Amino acid sequence: MMQPTTRSMTPTEFCDELLCSIGGRKTPGGRRLLKGAGIYYQLTGLIGTALLSLVFLISLFLTIVIPSELGLEGVILLFVAIIGLIFFGAFLLFGNIAERNCGATEKSAQLVNNGKILLVTAVIFDIVVTLYMIFNAGASVGHFNYKLPLLMQVIIFFSCYMPAILYIIGAKRNLPREYVLNEL
Repeated sequence: MMQPTTRSMTPTEFCDELLCSIGGRKTPGGRRLLKGAGIYYQLTGLIGTALLSLVFLISLFLTIVIPSELGLEGVILLFVAIIGLIFFGAFLLFGNIAERNCGATEKSAQLVNNGKILLVTAVIFDIVVTLYMIFNAGASVGHFNYKLPLLMQVIIFFSCYMPAILYIIGAKRNLPREYVLNEL
């Protein structure tokens, strides 16, 4: 079988061949990135929803069964659990949409918008966690522990920002060629 010459290759094929010859690997296409990010968001959504459902049940127990002692903490925990369930429900929904539509290039523009929504959600989640850690950890410990916020920022980066960025890149690489040329 004859190898194609560089003149007969498209620019994408040429770049993929060049990357493969240098590093031995091909870059993942838009469908693979999008499907991987979609599966990640589905797993995150399932695990997060399961854990927060447990927190939700505990907070209901604290609010209803023991209202005199831990009533306020139960209400706050209930509020946090509801917000968390909304976040993880969105992760589950967008992950399912990405995995289902990763092969459909005509839906890629909507998937790019979904990725932007996930990125904004990650920023909001980061702000909420940071504010909670500043006000709660500083007040309860007496001195501020700088290692915990740094660890939380690393966890948030790899669990929220990185998948959202991969989601957007995968959806952008999956866009039809005509759509990309019209945006320029």
